[in-house]
Amino acid sequence: MVLERVISLIVSQFCVEEDQVDEDTSFKSLEADEQDFEDFVRAVEDEFDIVFNDDEVYKLNCVADVVEIVEKAIRNL
Repeated sequence: MVLERVISLIVSQFCVEEDQVDEDTSFKSLEADEQDFEDFVRAVEDEFDIVFNDDEVYKLNCVADVVEIVEKAIRNL
C-alpha cells in the first residue's frame, strides 16, 4: 500500500507514466532537479503525515528508500 501511494506521488510530481516507476527507480533516472525533489518530499510528508529529518532526505536515492522510511515512521507512530 505504501509503495503504491509513493508511486502515485512520483507520477504526479515528476510527470512520468506509472509503468516507468517501480521500487528500484532512482530519482536520478527521473531527472528531478532539487526543487522537484523537495516538492516530492513535502508531498510524501503530507500524504503520510510524517516529517523526514535531513539525514533521511539525503539517503533517498530510489523509491524503495522512500517506502522504507515511510513504513518505519508509520510503525513508530
